Amino acid sequence: ALGDPAWVPWLLARLRLLLQGRKVGLLRSDLMQVDLGQFDVVYAFLSPAIMPGLWQKVRKEMQPGSLLVSNSFEVPGVPAGEVIALHDWRDSRLLLWHF
Repeated sequence: ALGDPAWVPWLLARLRLLLQGRKVGLLRSDLMQVDLGQFDVVYAFLSPAIMPGLWQKVRKEMQPGSLLVSNSFEVPGVPAGEVIALHDWRDSRLLLWHF
């Protein structure tokens, strides 16, 4: 729905992928309602309050060799396997967990 602010970053990502000629699937959905086991990479830019529940879900569903990427938000008590500084205006970091 257009009242949901998450459609703006989704649309921008779709446009960037299109302009770059990338063949990447981009799904906009409720992460907690999707079977995450079907994806090689899951990217999340969520509220810190949601991260513990997301962690429980990915631990159950994601397959060996898959990757969870969180933009800026940590999973409490679970250190990321890798952290990439983006050096953007928000001083963002990508936190990566390999399964």
